Amino acid sequence: MSVNYRLVPAVDVLTQLQDTANAIAWVHSHITEHGGDPSRIFLSGHSAGAHHVVILGTNERFLKAAGKDLSIVKGVVVL
Repeated sequence: MSVNYRLVPAVDVLTQLQDTANAIAWVHSHITEHGGDPSRIFLSGHSAGAHHVVILGTNERFLKAAGKDLSIVKGVVVL
């Protein structure tokens, strides 16, 4: 799955991170409907996306606010 987030200056970086966490939480909740496995979620990002996935894969704050536990993320790939 590929996700998007709102951009600066419309929102700040913390809001961008929450947008991304909300998208990850949605994917986790709905991935089986699309043939995926919720126990095999890895995050990958490049440039600003790499910054996002490193934070989201190590800081529980954002996924917790989206109603999910950090343990749903099985790994992070940064490019």
